[in-house]
Amino acid sequence: VLQLISNIALKVALNPVIIMTLLGLVVKALPLPIFEDADHGAPIEFVQPISDWLSLVASPFAMCALFLTGTSLKSLRLALVPGLLVMMKVVVCAFVTYFFAGSLTPVKSLQNFSFLYGMIP
Repeated sequence: VLQLISNIALKVALNPVIIMTLLGLVVKALPLPIFEDADHGAPIEFVQPISDWLSLVASPFAMCALFLTGTSLKSLRLALVPGLLVMMKVVVCAFVTYFFAGSLTPVKSLQNFSFLYGMIP
């Protein structure tokens, strides 16, 4: 059991999404002067073409990270318990968010959106 737990912890720790999230938090937390203007202390902005290109390149990161995580699976196995858990998450979470949004706002379109957002696995 201990080896199984350590194996799972190692796989979670080596997940590319977890690694990049932690690396981003570390870089954000460090007071690096290279990201600030020395005279005013304001963040340095890239010029327009470079800024547009960087946002274009960085925007699909989350999708690519999830894709790489999925492709790193060793084999495709369908099991009953994980399938039931995913189905319960899709159904139960959708209704919980719908009723929670209904208690917060009377706007029907926001309640419907919360139902749709709650269905996303």
